[in-house]
Amino acid sequence: MPSRTSKTPTSKPRSPNPEKAAPTVQESMQESLPENMTGQLKSSQVLQLQRLIGNKAVGRLMKDRTVQRESHGKGCNCANCSSVQRTVDTRRVADIRRVDKQEADVQTTRIQRGFLDDVMVFFGVKTAEEVRQEGLAPLDKTKWNKTVADDSLMKDIAGKISVKDFIEASQAVKPLLKTLLDLAFKYWSSISLSDLEPVLNAATSDEKTAVCSDEKLLTKAEGALGKDPYLTFITRIGMNQPPTTTELGEGGKEHTAPAKADEIIRDKMSAYVTEAVKKGRKIEGQVGIVAGADWDRAGVAHYGDQVWHRATPTPKKNAINGFVDGSGRVWVERNSGNPGTVIHEGLHKYSDGAVLSTLGFNTNEGMTEYFTRLICADLGITRGNYTNNHDLITALVTTVTTKEVIASSYFDGKVDDLKAAFIKYRKDTKGNTEELAGQIWDAFVSNMKSGAWAKASKCINDDLDSDKLAAL
Repeated sequence: MPSRTSKTPTSKPRSPNPEKAAPTVQESMQESLPENMTGQLKSSQVLQLQRLIGNKAVGRLMKDRTVQRESHGKGCNCANCSSVQRTVDTRRVADIRRVDKQEADVQTTRIQRGFLDDVMVFFGVKTAEEVRQEGLAPLDKTKWNKTVADDSLMKDIAGKISVKDFIEASQAVKPLLKTLLDLAFKYWSSISLSDLEPVLNAATSDEKTAVCSDEKLLTKAEGALGKDPYLTFITRIGMNQPPTTTELGEGGKEHTAPAKADEIIRDKMSAYVTEAVKKGRKIEGQVGIVAGADWDRAGVAHYGDQVWHRATPTPKKNAINGFVDGSGRVWVERNSGNPGTVIHEGLHKYSDGAVLSTLGFNTNEGMTEYFTRLICADLGITRGNYTNNHDLITALVTTVTTKEVIASSYFDGKVDDLKAAFIKYRKDTKGNTEELAGQIWDAFVSNMKSGAWAKASKCINDDLDSDKLAAL
């Protein structure tokens, strides 16, 4: 790399003849002072010299202070002021003036540096934070393009700074997401998903789509990030592979885009998702609509290879349209389901989670499908998913309690309110004691967890005593 050492102005050498008289201030400063300060120095000119190189510097240059500025008026021509004869180290004066000039003209100095020097100051010698603090101007697009096209230079840069600093510094020229990821995966071997956060957050939907359609880049991403971070990366770039069939497996032309699903849920469920929205719940950036290798990667990571590929009577990969994995990522198979599938999975993201943890998977899916069908009915989308689960939740709404209680349980985690409403219903309409009504609630929850739909229905509709309850 070319040296960035600034050139020091050449100064006149001292006379090698010791008998030659030392130069006067006038002689030493002849070339460096303005024209109107040549000749014999006056007091005012000494003051100007002080302003030029500083009081302290003048003090160091004079062996004794024979001129006292406060003792003489402007233009004084007394003996002391008119015949100041002191040895001046011209090299020291030049150095002082050079440093002062560099500090005053930082931008001029920066512009005069060569291309390679400029690049390395921005990308290598200085960190991104130091660049901001010192106010150095960022590289322009032309220089950035020239830099990243130079393989040896990029290798040099990768050896000096982290990929995170490279990405952050590069944001000044707004490179395309695909271009920046290509560079990151090519020149840096150690990359974490957090390193990519700035560029992922700044990318447009079109830029993300371009990445999603580049198989070679996705292969590089998996190799650089690792298997599980790669899956998160897929959801962060909004992988949305279009169907390869003319119609989805359960009807409809294509899946609802995640951002659109958020918009629909917040509109149609506005009475119930206020707190969820405040907490930042959404599906955009957390879902991958995938097929083939990525569908298998996600499925094996969540269910295990045996269940995903070889479970009986049907491998899991062929039995579902989508799922939410243990990390909260949503996966949808691109040719399966219907336009309500992403809405259904999106509602899971808006739910509190208490229903799943206390009442179980089947009740949670029933509530999710109940609200999914309310939304889809308004959109003209036909759903036939989770029929048994949906019907049991519908029975709770129409017979036991209200839609609002179900919503507060599902979206806000108020499961105890649903339990209280169930016990009140059994007491008021079936004449059960508090204790027996509580036992029937427990039986309802147990049968829902095991998928015993008929028994769960009896807990809602039948007249039950202790003996009949024992049979459930």
